[in-house]
Amino acid sequence: MDIKILDFQNSGSLSVLQFEMEGKDSFDYITFSKALLSKEIEVSEVSESGSVNNLFIINHSKKFVFFMDGDILAGAKQNRVLNTSVLLYPESKTNVPVSCVESGRWRYTSPKFTDSDYVAPAFIRQSKAASVSQNVSRSGLFASDQSKVWDDVDKAMAFSKVNSESRNLSDIVYERRRDFESRTADFICNDNSNGFVLFNKNRILSLDVFNRSDVFKEYFPKILKGAIMELNPEEKAKESFNREQASDTLNVLLENIKQMKQDLHKSVGAGNEKRFGDNRFTGFVFLIDSPGK
Repeated sequence: MDIKILDFQNSGSLSVLQFEMEGKDSFDYITFSKALLSKEIEVSEVSESGSVNNLFIINHSKKFVFFMDGDILAGAKQNRVLNTSVLLYPESKTNVPVSCVESGRWRYTSPKFTDSDYVAPAFIRQSKAASVSQNVSRSGLFASDQSKVWDDVDKAMAFSKVNSESRNLSDIVYERRRDFESRTADFICNDNSNGFVLFNKNRILSLDVFNRSDVFKEYFPKILKGAIMELNPEEKAKESFNREQASDTLNVLLENIKQMKQDLHKSVGAGNEKRFGDNRFTGFVFLIDSPGK
């Protein structure tokens, strides 16, 4: 994996190292956020009675539509998080595996789902990815440990000192909106980047790479908000963590990934996933060879 470091930014305990990775802009697709706005897709419960761990998505367009692992969909009977990344085929209907992040509600607030302006925090994505990897290896199903997801949502609320009647992860973003706005404003997306690694002090929170720079730019603030959910709102002091340290840490991680056992699985929609992990890190690479495959 050839990378070119482009930018390093630091604010408080959060550091962001942006880079350009090979393969950029090699496949054409749009994000579900744009597809929802243009009404090219519909996201709904699988039936009137619903199913906690599945959603039904219709892609009316002639385009591939992308959902990222950790994307939050709000509305219908309860808010959900994507269990894995999904690339919808053009003009397709797909049942998509999700987890609930609002355990205290099971009633309709709207017939369809809408986009949220954040991605689930890294520790929830990490925990969820570990259980999904185990399940897909055993059964081929991209199912999470739902009880663990609910526990993690409760931990996030306790950490942020947020009370929520429906135990809704999105209430943290709402209650801490001023903190989120001020912190995200400290970071600027580099136009040439298609990936970044986020650090809390000197600890890696997440590593995300996209094959399109425009999609990376769209997800940049959403992933940042998820990361801020893991930061102490009362801790503002700047940490002495620099570009060289961040680059060295990233390179070590990339080398470690090469040594991890990697398993290939058919994705929910188009493409395949190559999953890997150890007791410290869990991840996957989403693979698309060419349109139609």
